[in-house]
Amino acid sequence: LREIEGSGITLVRGRPSLMYPLPGGDGIAVKYENTETQKREIERFDMVVLNGNLESSTAGRAEEGPAVPDLDPEGFVDTARDNMSRHACGFAVGPADIAESTVQASSVAMRVVAKNAT
Repeated sequence: LREIEGSGITLVRGRPSLMYPLPGGDGIAVKYENTETQKREIERFDMVVLNGNLESSTAGRAEEGPAVPDLDPEGFVDTARDNMSRHACGFAVGPADIAESTVQASSVAMRVVAKNAT
């Protein structure tokens, strides 16, 4: 917990598990683990900044051979460039939440099943 002096801003370092907009646009209710105290808390916030400090695990690996898909400038799989990359999903193609990654993975699986059925 860190307050920025005189600003009315309080910074909390934690791992959020649930976030809900409050009725009437009165902020965001966040259930989280405070990583400094290891306590689970629920608080109201005006703003939540999620910072996963993400970096592609494939960054700098494009020269490793033909099994590495084409990458965009940030090191994520570029799904528009080659045939192998069109089946990439989730964090391979960029930052994504679990729900979005699951939908993408299901879509890729269905495309593969449909292609193999023909």
